[in-house]
Amino acid sequence: EGGGLKDAIGPCGSTFENGNQSDLTEKLAELLSDPEKLDRCTAGAEEHLHQFSPEVVSAAYLREFERALGRKPA
Repeated sequence: EGGGLKDAIGPCGSTFENGNQSDLTEKLAELLSDPEKLDRCTAGAEEHLHQFSPEVVSAAYLREFERALGRKPA
């Protein structure tokens, strides 16, 4: 749950308390015993992860650099 993982994972997974093996075990058991929940987590994973692709991230950085320099984005 630490850092930006919750934001990065979005609706495509589950997090657990750092260092808490019991919490991890519980979250894994939930996913493995509930196929519908697992399907909901994985359904949009490809689309969600696309926003973190090198092309998308580098384009966002370029837009911010151009904005900071007062230039119109290409």
